[in-house]
Amino acid sequence: MDFESWCVPSAIHDATVFRGNGYRVRIAIYKLSTNPNKDHSQAEAEIGNVWTPLTSHRHGPGGVKIVETWDRHYPDKEVYRYVDLDTFIEEQMEINRGKVK
Repeated sequence: MDFESWCVPSAIHDATVFRGNGYRVRIAIYKLSTNPNKDHSQAEAEIGNVWTPLTSHRHGPGGVKIVETWDRHYPDKEVYRYVDLDTFIEEQMEINRGKVK
């Protein structure tokens, strides 16, 4: 399987981790360029009534993946859509039907 980007699986993973800890989550989607097929997605969790961007990296002991609050990955780009996690997963599955080999 060949992914063109890592933001989709990362956003799904990060949102799932925070939802599993009882937070409301959503996915922020924003344009990176004028290419209509090139968006970026980043998970957000509602923490203390504030929607907070999340990110993940492998800085834990033994390379454990850590998910934590963060800044927007591209702060100069405007979010044009927010979508709940389950809808985002369904949309991505539909987009990728037939692409998986």
